[in-house]
Amino acid sequence: MKVVLQLKRVGRVWQDVLPVNIYCKAMGTLLNTAISELIARILALEDISSEEANFLHGLFEHILVQGPQVFTPVLEEKENRRYQEEVSVYVTKWMAFKELAMVLLANLNDILNRWAESKGPLALAFSYNEVKGLIRALFQIMDRRAAALAQIGPSF
Repeated sequence: MKVVLQLKRVGRVWQDVLPVNIYCKAMGTLLNTAISELIARILALEDISSEEANFLHGLFEHILVQGPQVFTPVLEEKENRRYQEEVSVYVTKWMAFKELAMVLLANLNDILNRWAESKGPLALAFSYNEVKGLIRALFQIMDRRAAALAQIGPSF
């Protein structure tokens, strides 16, 4: 994806200029902005075919693998691993992005398990209405979909 490539280029320019903590915050903000936009656009979709879900999942996987590689604040590669492993510290939507990547290929049971009665990682990343919208977009109208929507129910 071009975003990651461009971020790597920016990172190389900033590598020798910015202090490490500022570099990581800046790169984290840029990556967070990109993935926040992807999340928002997918949440806005009313219908996602299985082919589209597979394509989007592949795109997300690419970003999940390559995204941490933008955190190269120092020239020594071994030193950068520490920052690459802490990507969720600098990218606030990272966990939501990972959850959405999982949801794109998940079955209804997997989604319900990740929701875990509004206590699971999916519930920490997304609201009831967002998960409901994803289920409606990803799954055809059927009894199982209706049962899943009823099972997650609004949490008050």
